[in-house]
Order: sequence, then structure tokens, then C-alpha cells
Amino acid sequence: GTVAQGTGGPILGSPLPSHLRDRTLRPGMMDASTPTLVVRGGTVVDGTGAAPRVADVAIHGRKILAVGANLPMKGAREIDARGMLVTPGWVDPHTHYDAQMLWDPHFTPSTNNGVSTLVIGNCGVGIAPCQERMRDFLIDVCDAVENIPSAALKEKVKWDWETFPEYLAVLEKIPLACDVGVLVGHTAVRTWVMGSRANLPDRPGSTVKVTQQEIDRISKVVEEAVAAGALGFSASRVGLHRDTKGVLTPGSLATPDEMLAVGAGIVRGGGGVFELASDWTLYDDVEQKDWKQVGAHQRRDWKWIGKVATMNPQKLLFTTGMGTGMTKASANDHRHFLSQVNKIVADGGSIMATPMMRLGFLNFSLASGTHPFQASRTYRRLARKANMPMDEIVKGMADPSTRAAIIAEASEVKPGHPAMPLFNVVLDAPSFLWPWSADTEPKQRDSIGARAKREGRHILELCYDVLSRPDLPHGGVLWKALYNYGSGDLEPLREMLEHSQVVPGFADGGAHMAVQCEATTPTTMLTHWVRDRTRGPKLPIEMVVRKQTADSAAMMGLFDRGELREGLKADINIIDFDKLRVLPPQYRNDLPLGAGRWYQEVEGYRMCIVSGEVTYEDGKPTGALPGTLVKNPRGVGLQGSLKGSVPPADENQVVEEVDLSEHAMKLASQQGVGMSGAQRALRGSQETPKSRL
Repeated sequence: GTVAQGTGGPILGSPLPSHLRDRTLRPGMMDASTPTLVVRGGTVVDGTGAAPRVADVAIHGRKILAVGANLPMKGAREIDARGMLVTPGWVDPHTHYDAQMLWDPHFTPSTNNGVSTLVIGNCGVGIAPCQERMRDFLIDVCDAVENIPSAALKEKVKWDWETFPEYLAVLEKIPLACDVGVLVGHTAVRTWVMGSRANLPDRPGSTVKVTQQEIDRISKVVEEAVAAGALGFSASRVGLHRDTKGVLTPGSLATPDEMLAVGAGIVRGGGGVFELASDWTLYDDVEQKDWKQVGAHQRRDWKWIGKVATMNPQKLLFTTGMGTGMTKASANDHRHFLSQVNKIVADGGSIMATPMMRLGFLNFSLASGTHPFQASRTYRRLARKANMPMDEIVKGMADPSTRAAIIAEASEVKPGHPAMPLFNVVLDAPSFLWPWSADTEPKQRDSIGARAKREGRHILELCYDVLSRPDLPHGGVLWKALYNYGSGDLEPLREMLEHSQVVPGFADGGAHMAVQCEATTPTTMLTHWVRDRTRGPKLPIEMVVRKQTADSAAMMGLFDRGELREGLKADINIIDFDKLRVLPPQYRNDLPLGAGRWYQEVEGYRMCIVSGEVTYEDGKPTGALPGTLVKNPRGVGLQGSLKGSVPPADENQVVEEVDLSEHAMKLASQQGVGMSGAQRALRGSQETPKSRL
């Protein structure tokens, strides 16, 4: 296959700290035995940043035995990879398969996208530690924040643990298609320590404070989680992250003292990652932002972030997401962000940024039920017809009188209708709404809004024509940009990725499944940024591969993987680069209890190898499950029992009642906000039976 070299710009900022580049082979790592498998003659992109070269890769057991041209040894199995790319397996640092892994050992669709190691427990959301009486609360948060259906969680999560070390002991026993590391989330830690008081300090108008004793207990719980094997800790300061009562998730407004105590706990546990998801505006839970206060809030946050990142750079690495807005004025916000990163590095700190390397988006279709025509009585009657399959609904929508009635009724939707939140999400800013296509960087002149203006048609007419496409069994898909597209292209993201302190992040596999599928991001990194991009410079394949293998692994403290090098872990992708592509999104009802999710298949992965075993061939699972829980190699080990030294909150104490503001009550009436909230608000009005999809 043809390997596009790209034309990347200069690398900005400072290189990875030396402790993140130390891959010195340790005694016992090598096993000079006969290869169990040899990959022959592929174009090797080894993860180091070196240029592609033709070479063989020999494997013995779980490790790489040798890499070089025309290796003389004969393998028990030989794979002809001539014309194929041969890369390390992708390391995805940001997923939400915390619950899904309990019923889906393949972490679909991440592993069929070449991911060999992934990390769960991001954004402060997780399911351990958790005392029995708070299980429903953590389930509610997982549903509300990450759109993981609560019914599926209640059906499949068996709660064979309370403490975080007990949780890791459960995960160790599960055969998996890839390796998984875990972050301990702020929400779960706060809930363990504070019980039903966990998010009182984050409520509007609250005077409740986290006590120093509680901060000390939070720090100790984090310490013991890291010591037991957590790769680190995660937190959220995002205004969209709320429970179904409209209240911010626990820790959203945490003080610098609490955050510094968490950092100290990570260090005492042996070292690890402090991951933060932030929208950088959450100085308080108010509806109308005071931008002077936002600026002051950002300065305060960067101050404590700098303190955490410089606390012990050899043991603690701070990571945070970043991105740009949807206006021209916010399109270059990343430059200020990266200047702060550079300052912390110059001060001796250890910090990495992890942006999503595509525009943020939502999907809408008839099958998913997320579309504005749910507001139409005629559409709902059509969808209610007994046992009508989706292709019959699409055919019914082709009738001119039905079409006219549905569009007219949908255009008259009033505030208060159950479909109104989604109606607004779809139709606001139609210049950022497109029919789905494989083009990851669409032009605004091709948007629904631009076409409606040119053709003198109502936006709903164009949406109708896309969603009811007769040539597709389930109709077409609409695609709405949410962030990272204020410039109308992805140039700001290219600038981010070229910075040495940036690795791809926020693929969000396992989350927001009712409205999007972003787990194909590792594949899109190759198809778009290396091969297909036309609206700006491409990126060199050796850089893109390094970013999502060696650099991502090093960021998480995993130095036994991420490169194709003698002695390292045998995680390998064999890719037909010319045929690599992401297929159109589909809505499937394959979650527990028939719950639905968006899903995308990919083509072009000839083989995925994890720990020396072939897990996928030509996109199909082989049945091999060599993956395992990856414990923090820096963890000092838990002293004592798996119960830990910090008992859960004493719920005999009086819980202070806090009146919620009108703002929070408004959010509660919508059952949350944002992309997950829009989907939840629509659940009561969906009329499309799962059995028909």
C-alpha cells in the first residue's frame, strides 16, 4: 500500500520529560526462543517517530523477539504483510467502558479499530469505590453524564466490590480482547467519603464545604487506589456533567486544596496520572456567565494545575483535554491553552494535553429516534404501525401527503413539547449540520443551512430528505458539529497535534452512545490526517503513529508497550492502508435489555495482535481474549486488606438540605443538559419500537 508521508509543521513546545522517554530494557524482558509468530515484509512504522521501513517482526509468546529486515528465524506461524502497514497497537487513554467491559470483553468498537490498550474511569466518572447504599447514585451519574443506560447498568453490574482494590480484583479475573487500565474517579471517591453529601458543595447557592477531615480521607482513598493499581485519578469541571436532578457531579467545584490533596495522594501511592476534563468556565453553577469571572476562574485553575504538575514531576503527570469553540472568536483558544502548558513545562512541570482530533459531533437518524420529526403526530402514527420494519417507515415517508404533514407539524413544535430540547439541538446553527459523509472536514457551503438558503427551502425539508433517503434501508444520517469547528476547518487541531505535549484523546469509547460514536478516532487519525486531508497540510505517518502508541503509553506510565522493539509487548496492527476506511454510522439495539447505541464499522485492519495472539482477522474477532487488567507499575502496593483503611461515610449524620436555584430546577426539568440530556428528554416521546430496528 501507499504510505502518505504528509507535510507536518514544526514541533512546538518542549519534548516529553526524560522519565516519559525511558524505555531501557530491564533484566528478564528478553526471551531468545524460537518465534511463535513472524510478521514478514511489512512497512513498519515502529512508534518511535522513525521513518517507515520494510522489516520483519518476530514474536515469542507475549513479547517482541526481534525487528529487522529479512530475519533468519522461522516462526511457528508466518504472516505475509508485504504491502501492509505494521504498527504498534493503539493506546487509547480516554474511554468509558467501565460498565460495558463487564458484558462485552471486546470493548466494541474500540478493539476492531486496532486499540490494544485502553483506559477507563475518565472524566471523574466510575463505579468504584462504591458503598451499597450509593449504587443507584453512581448509576445515575453514569447515565446522566456518559449516557450509559441505567437499565443496562442495573442489569449487568453485579457489584462484587465496594472498595477500589476489590474492584480491581474483580477486573483481574475477566478475559478481555485488549488490555485495560483504570483511573479512580472523583465522583466515586467523593461519594465514598461523603455519602449523600458528595455533591452538596457543588449545588447552586450551597454553603456546604468539604471539611479538612474529608479532604484528608479523599487523599487517602486516592493513595490506596493508586497503590493497588489505578493508573491515576480523574476529575471533571464541565458544566454539562450533571446528574438527572440537574446538579453538577461531585467535585465539579472542588477547591484547590482538595485538588492538591488528591495530587499528594497520587504521589504517595507511587505515582500516576491526574486527568482533568474541563470546559474552563465553571467558576460557579450559574446560567449566565460573567466573563470577567470566567477569566479569573481560569487563572485560579491554571495556578493549582501548575502546582500539581510541579509537585513531583517524576511521579505525577497532569493531563487535560482541550479544544476550540464554535465561533471564529474562539477558534484559536488553543493557543492560549498551549502557552499555559509551555509555561508549566518551563517551570519543570509534567503535563500533557489530550484533545479530540476531530470535530465534536452528534448523529441523528430515524432508527435512533433522535430527530425533530418526533414532534409530528403523523410521524408518530406511522412509526406506531404494528411490526412495521424501519425500511417500511422510510417507504411510508416517501408519500407526498405524509411528507407535507410531517414537515408542517414538526415546524409548529412549541416550547414544552418533549421533543423540543432535541429539536433545538438539531436545528440551531444549521450551517454546522450536514448529511453524514466520510469527509471528516466538511465545508460549510455543503451544510444543511447553506443549502436551504441557496435553494430557498425550509431546513426541515432538507432534514426530511436526508433522514428518509429511500436508497438506504434505515434512511440517512444527519451529523451536527458541537465544538472544534469555529474556524470552519480543522487547522487548529493540526496545530495542537504538532505540539510535543499533545497526544490524541477523548475518543470517548463507551460513552454518549445514544448520540455519537467516536471510538473510530484512532482509525480517523490515519485516514484523515495522514492520507485523505485536502483542506490543509497532512501529517507524517510516523508522527501520527507515535502520538497514539509510544507517547500515549508513556503518558499513562506504561513503558512496556507502544513501540515495535525487541523486548516490548507484542501488540501489533497489520493494516491495508489503501483500503482503510470508516463506514457510515449505524444505530443498533445490541446493549443489554435492547438499549440502543451508535456504532461504526471499519475496514482495512488485516490483523490485530494483542500480547502475541491474533484477536481480529479482517475485522472479525478470532475468539482469542489475551487482554488483562493493567495495574500501575509504579503503584507501591496496597498495605493490608482490600478493604483499605478508609471506611465509607457515616450516613447517620444529618445531611444539610440545599434549595436548588431556578437554574438547576430548569435543568432538572429537562433531565440534564447537552447531548446526553437531549437524548434523555426525548426518551419519553420516542415511539419507535426496538424490535423494528
